Amino acid sequence: MRQLMLTSLGLLVVLLLLVVQNLSIFFNKYQRKFIVRRLFGTGFFRTYKEYIGLFAATWLVQFLICYLVIKGVISHFLELASRVSSVASAVSEVSGTATIKLVAAGLILIELAASVIALVLIEQRHRVKVLKGGN
Repeated sequence: MRQLMLTSLGLLVVLLLLVVQNLSIFFNKYQRKFIVRRLFGTGFFRTYKEYIGLFAATWLVQFLICYLVIKGVISHFLELASRVSSVASAVSEVSGTATIKLVAAGLILIELAASVIALVLIEQRHRVKVLKGGN
């Protein structure tokens, strides 16, 4: 049980690092648009609507892939599908579908909170530089 908790914690830390890295890259691409929107008083979620759309699309694709793997629909296309499908069904049987949904909801909330915090910090750090005309 301890090994499972340490592995889960390690994966969560890696997830958060990837989220912050991707947000930094995404912010640099759209920084002028984001800063101007915020200066004109646009709300947070409306300012970052491109990121929110990307966030939703990413999770939607992940849920779709998980659903297809659990149901065994794509097992014909995967060489190792029998292993993946059996692992997915074993996890589903052991923990139950409700637990998997709760874990997924928790991960979404953690990623969303980390994204909001990272966006606010990145925006504050880059605001003056963007307004001065720097990249």
